[in-house]
Amino acid sequence: MLPLAMKQPALVLLFGFIGLTSAFAAEKKSTPPAPAAAPKPPVAVETTISGTATIELRSEVMQYLSGLELILIPESAAAELRKVREDRWRERASRFSFNDGYNNLDLQAIGVAAVKKEIARTTVKADGKYQFSGLKPGSYRIYGQYKSKYAAGYWLVPVVIKKSGDSPTVDINNGNLAEIYNYQRQ
Repeated sequence: MLPLAMKQPALVLLFGFIGLTSAFAAEKKSTPPAPAAAPKPPVAVETTISGTATIELRSEVMQYLSGLELILIPESAAAELRKVREDRWRERASRFSFNDGYNNLDLQAIGVAAVKKEIARTTVKADGKYQFSGLKPGSYRIYGQYKSKYAAGYWLVPVVIKKSGDSPTVDINNGNLAEIYNYQRQ
């Protein structure tokens, strides 16, 4: 058996080692965690209205309406455009036959009323495609007008964006014309 004097340094050494490991463990526990990565901003989902704009006339050949200007107006402005249409029809009907829609339909007056209420505007591309971008949820109308030596007409197509990120597709064509009149020889 070892004398007591020899046992003490071994105990000090053992307690010293235990103290060091405890201190190391305590230091390890008190080290702050690495900072979390900054949250990524949500990816912005663009709200758009898009589609194809075509017309089919007597020749029964579908044509892209390239170059056609389309105007997006609030739903509430549609009634005002109809009123302009009615008022101008009455004025012009006194000069032309009341049933001559081609001449009585004043697209210029309706177009001016649409521009005054404009939210967005776009032009139909050569392939017939169009798009309105950066829109807010709401009820809208797409206004466009067509006039050639054969026909005159306009669109006032309803579209609703229910929530941000929605992107409805609305085609502009004969099926959703508000009115169209063929040229009538007098």
